[in-house]
Amino acid sequence: MQLILADADSAVSQAQTLMTKTSSQDQTNPKIAAIIGLIETILVYKFPQLSREEIERMFGLSELKETKVYQEALQEGRQEGEVLLILRLLTRRFGAVSPGIQAQIQSLSLSQLESLGEALLDFSQPSELQDWLRSHV
Repeated sequence: MQLILADADSAVSQAQTLMTKTSSQDQTNPKIAAIIGLIETILVYKFPQLSREEIERMFGLSELKETKVYQEALQEGRQEGEVLLILRLLTRRFGAVSPGIQAQIQSLSLSQLESLGEALLDFSQPSELQDWLRSHV
């Protein structure tokens, strides 16, 4: 919150302090990637005259984003979003999705989720979803 309210000069030092703290945290925690994204977003609004790349260089964000941990956290977030979207679409199309089907969908890889997302556009009944899951899991 202080970063949002800080003037430009103190925002720079506060952001650097926050980045130092986050880099010393448990790097396997996906919340760290979310915090870094939030810091970056605040800085983009704080410094509208700078490009995103300039801000990333200024605060060392680009190197952090290239780390395996950051990429894995980003992938996890994308996968969770894909699962939620598919479940919402299925619920809208067929009604409540059973916990067993939900568990099967949650266990799919990102590429499988993307394939299911496309395939579900052609499903006209719930049995087609079950058939798809049987053939792709």
